Amino acid sequence: MGEIYQFSRQMMAVNSLDVLLKDIAHEAVNILQVGFCRLLLITNEGAWSCESVFPDTHRRDDKTGHPVPLQAQRIYQLCARKNSPTVLLRGNKLWAALENKTPYINRTSSLCLMPLAFSNDTLGMMVLGQYGSDGAAAFDEEKNNLITFIADQAAGAIYRAKVADRLHVTQTETVLALSKAIETRDDCTGSHSTRMTTLAERIAAACHCSDEEIRTIRWAGMLHDIGKIGIPDEVLRRPGPLDEAEWAIIRRHPDVGADIVLMVSNLAPVAELIRAHHERYDGNGYPRNLSGEEIPLGARILTVCDAYTAMTDERSYRLAISHEEALAELKRCAGTHFDPRVVEAFLSLYR
Repeated sequence: MGEIYQFSRQMMAVNSLDVLLKDIAHEAVNILQVGFCRLLLITNEGAWSCESVFPDTHRRDDKTGHPVPLQAQRIYQLCARKNSPTVLLRGNKLWAALENKTPYINRTSSLCLMPLAFSNDTLGMMVLGQYGSDGAAAFDEEKNNLITFIADQAAGAIYRAKVADRLHVTQTETVLALSKAIETRDDCTGSHSTRMTTLAERIAAACHCSDEEIRTIRWAGMLHDIGKIGIPDEVLRRPGPLDEAEWAIIRRHPDVGADIVLMVSNLAPVAELIRAHHERYDGNGYPRNLSGEEIPLGARILTVCDAYTAMTDERSYRLAISHEEALAELKRCAGTHFDPRVVEAFLSLYR
């Protein structure tokens, strides 16, 4: 029972579909004490595709990520109509049909095909194989009850992971749409954001940020000026200096941008970086006068990259300065405007 409890907890803890499928195949073999486990999922086109195999030695017999032969798909479809295990022994009619198309069963004595279904939606199939002479005893009633339980747990976890994948795709599309809106609103801001994001990713890697942190920084870089959508054209495109009232409008854009991004599910960490990307290391930035470590590391990285690209971009109201001059300015302002550690990481890119 301890293994089953641990399996259930493990299924709840994993969101990555690829990792989840590997874990299911591995744990199914260990818990059920079978020879191998193959996990097939139904693709968006309706084909059956082998997505995970354990042990890995079976991969050479049937490549993962590719649709299985059509005749085998028909057998899987037939077995999927049952919400219970289908046990196949040598000499069975279905066995013979599978054996012609799936070489991996040649060395086995029995198979168990268990549908993976969630809320009446068939997601795929768990194929379990056993070796030995007594194939009929390999999948008895007790073993099949355990297989049914594991398949139910696995199907629920796979369904949740697929939903999370779809949500991630939707979020990515939303971010790209917002980024395009920035470019449409202000061409300079759009190209500046692209350059800034590329630099910020490199700095984040140099600062040993995790993949998830780098992804958050990437999205924040793309969207850091989205709040400028609410700034009037006469202020945003002003060729000369701004007065104090106009600067007050400009200083609102980190809050406006963060509030816009917060409307997208699960982008709160991105919004936090957007809100803080104009804070200064000495506490004299805006909008919340944060200082030092109070400012998220991702925001401190964006601040340095934002300043560098702004200085080296030509704008309607000023000329660009050279790369060397921009680096000198970053060094001069390290410890006041910028985090010295981030500036050092930035400078190291050009040594």
